[in-house]
Amino acid sequence: MASVRRAVTPCPKLPVARSPSATASRLNQVANRYLRANWEAIRADLVNNARHESIFGADGPVGDAYVNTLTGQPGGAANPNAVRIAGVERVTITIIYQPGAVPPCYVLRTYPNPPGF
Repeated sequence: MASVRRAVTPCPKLPVARSPSATASRLNQVANRYLRANWEAIRADLVNNARHESIFGADGPVGDAYVNTLTGQPGGAANPNAVRIAGVERVTITIIYQPGAVPPCYVLRTYPNPPGF
């Protein structure tokens, strides 16, 4: 059986601060509260820029963040050295507006964002 070579495509660049262990329901609750409290400003950004991005403080911990301390160093992406930061209370949220899409706006990403990132 002949081996098949597949084209290797580069992975998209992801944020350095990631949180795979965030409690989804807690993060969802915080994001919904943020949307309700800031809807007018979010709507203005979506109309003018088709994008709204914000970093805000939550009313308590939303999850843990993992930071690759080797990012930007030679071989850092291939050999991640993840450091866990527990109980992060800052959140990053990105909302996108695409006319003609169903629904026309959606939350692209939301994740705990440790201070300093």
